[in-house]
Amino acid sequence: DKLSEYINHLCQKLRHGGKLIVHATEIEEIIKTFMRGQINDIEVCDRLFGKSHETKRKGCYSIRHLTKLLTDNGLKITVKRLSKLNMTIEAIRP
Repeated sequence: DKLSEYINHLCQKLRHGGKLIVHATEIEEIIKTFMRGQINDIEVCDRLFGKSHETKRKGCYSIRHLTKLLTDNGLKITVKRLSKLNMTIEAIRP
């Protein structure tokens, strides 16, 4: 898929000892929050796809999936953090 190709490309360009920081929306947290009734369907769509006036296309992934992609490309995870509906992963190329 395109995300795997993009992560692979970034990892190849990253210097040894270089750090990659990924900050993204965490899809599993959005689903849990929606199922608990804490956000409505419009907020879910805004989080997943962006608001209609935004020109950027958004993507949502699970922290597990992104962690696996990064480690499969030889990076070492140094930080993995969830904050509400967002995640941050920091990884270093050995």
